[in-house]
Amino acid sequence: NGVIKQGDEISKSVKQWAITVWAAALGGALTSSELRLYAWATCFLPLMFWFVDASHRADQRRFIWRNLKIMDFLNDGGLEQSVAGGRVVSLVLLDMTSRRSRTPDHRRIVAWRRIMSFRTLSVLYLSMTALSLLAWGYAYYAKG
Repeated sequence: NGVIKQGDEISKSVKQWAITVWAAALGGALTSSELRLYAWATCFLPLMFWFVDASHRADQRRFIWRNLKIMDFLNDGGLEQSVAGGRVVSLVLLDMTSRRSRTPDHRRIVAWRRIMSFRTLSVLYLSMTALSLLAWGYAYYAKG
């Protein structure tokens, strides 16, 4: 599906920008003696990008959920019932991001806590955060 692929591209772009901005900020802080002690502040950059990335991933998961509902409709007899009844049954039309589907399964699939714990997100952003703090710690104790 093109929408799902587009979501992957957005996530890739967010990660690229996160690495670029974080590396530039941390590098800039560490190369300047006046800014070296503020290297700790760069730990917030990956956290902000993590929320942006998770937001786009949540949107993507809503589209995936919608595709699953359409698949169920087509494969579980919903289409035949709709044709026989003369109206669409068991599928909400024009709900592209599944905002009307608030079942426990839907909430579990699009839950922020779950999405933010995906290894494709958490490992990168937590590693960058930890590296910022380690660099600050080194700069702090190397100076003093």
